[in-house]
Amino acid sequence: MVGHLRPVKDPMLTAKAVRKFHLPYEVYHWGAILDTQYAKEIEEEKQKNPYYHYLGEIPRRKGWEILAKSYLFSMTSIIEGGANALGEAIAIGIPVVASRIPGNIGLLGESYEGYFTPANIEELGRLLQRLSKDQPFYLTLKKQIMERQRFFHPSEEKKSWKSLLHGILEEDIPFQKQ
Repeated sequence: MVGHLRPVKDPMLTAKAVRKFHLPYEVYHWGAILDTQYAKEIEEEKQKNPYYHYLGEIPRRKGWEILAKSYLFSMTSIIEGGANALGEAIAIGIPVVASRIPGNIGLLGESYEGYFTPANIEELGRLLQRLSKDQPFYLTLKKQIMERQRFFHPSEEKKSWKSLLHGILEEDIPFQKQ
């Protein structure tokens, strides 16, 4: 889990799903506490769940190192645009489980198989459970992520910006004199 702790991120969902479904995943979570309710929730989760590790705010480089060694990335946002952390996970090649929201769909594609309904601990838990037991399914998500990587390569991003700016500059935009 990567992200500051605030309600829009549903930041405790993955840890709770791992605990509820007795899953063999270590959950590493980093980001600042932006809503004070989460300080108490973190402490409670750490007491109940030996697999939950809250790292607090860490340097970006350290986060990338942890992410690069990860088996899976969980994106639980309820509503959000295209999340930077999700783009980083894709660029690194980490399979993702993600809430089915427009921002995630925009980055992962409509046909990505690792979605769950936002805020639905049961769906997330079943998805994580399947990933823990079904290696071909894990490899399917990995393959789908690898297919998306090209969109996150700096040269592709540069080409997209050029195309966008060219389109804007080529349009006949009427200007009104004041």
